[in-house]
Amino acid sequence: MTGVPVAAFFGTPASRPLADLIELIRLWQSVADEEDRIEILAVARARAAGAKDGGAAPA
Repeated sequence: MTGVPVAAFFGTPASRPLADLIELIRLWQSVADEEDRIEILAVARARAAGAKDGGAAPA
């Protein structure tokens, strides 16, 4: 799991990274189509790989 207490998902988030994580989870839950989720994951993986390599992956 996320390692974040359940209470953190309700109310005002304590930090920007946590707020971003909560928003990402809520947005993910709003995407109903499995093909759209696959596409979103592909983009996220490419961006993360680019960040690990020290460069930005193409958008």
